[in-house]
Amino acid sequence: MNLTTQQQAKINEIRDGFQPAIMEIRHQIKKMEAESDRLSREPKKNRKRIKKLNKSISDNETAIENLQLTHREQISALLTPEQQAIYADYGIRGERGQGFGKGGNDKMGMTPNPGRGNGRNGNR
Repeated sequence: MNLTTQQQAKINEIRDGFQPAIMEIRHQIKKMEAESDRLSREPKKNRKRIKKLNKSISDNETAIENLQLTHREQISALLTPEQQAIYADYGIRGERGQGFGKGGNDKMGMTPNPGRGNGRNGNR
């Protein structure tokens, strides 16, 4: 994508600002899923509590999606039109796998090497 040093620094700053919030929400989701799982295995199920947990899980997943959308918008705003086209194409391929990540040889991981995960297609 031929990012400038300034673009790269700002993107890293944006990413570092979003990661803690997303990680905390994911942690809360895991806790709620574990509790829901435990409750659903009990002989006398607390359906009201399970439903409440499931709603909270769904709400938190939506919160993550909204944070990710804001994150992508903030990064896109830093890019030139040509870079935005590449970034938009990256978004179509999925948030994980090849693309922005810590993998690869260049600063943004835009190489055939895997980024942060398997991606939608399970590529590794």
